[in-house]
Amino acid sequence: MPEPQIILLNGASSSGKSTLAKALQARLETPHVILAEDDFWAMLPERDYPFEVRYRLYYGFLHCIAALAEQGNFVIVDTVADDRAALLECARLLQPYPTLFVGVHCALPVLEAREKARGDRTPGTAQRQFATVHAHALYDTEVDTSQATLTACVDTVLAARAHPQSPRALTKLLD
Repeated sequence: MPEPQIILLNGASSSGKSTLAKALQARLETPHVILAEDDFWAMLPERDYPFEVRYRLYYGFLHCIAALAEQGNFVIVDTVADDRAALLECARLLQPYPTLFVGVHCALPVLEAREKARGDRTPGTAQRQFATVHAHALYDTEVDTSQATLTACVDTVLAARAHPQSPRALTKLLD
């Protein structure tokens, strides 16, 4: 089975996905680009947008993952896939590419403390996402950043990457 071309990190806001993505990128020998959902939201000026605008931007983000992979890039994705329809679209788009789907968990009190300490998040986002982010997901591997060190989380992802299962989680979601 080929090594995963995409490592898809899914978890609530402040769960440690960005930190994990950077640590993975540093440890992987093959150059990986990081594509973070937050970078896409930052492309918009700060104001509340209608659902259609947010929908188009998020689906554009999903298409960018596939476009990067199509060109032969290795990608680490940092996202909050808390909507079943969007998750299924993601699975459909990434089906041609070996993808390791990683659930990034974190205890709610830790999420809330991190959210508050960051100061760049809307209060309550972590709590709202905590209830939905893993509801529709089936993962290849999972980590808990409130229970394990960053090194242990990286080791878990790299071990899963080295010994992928078949079929992979995203493929199973489409069945």
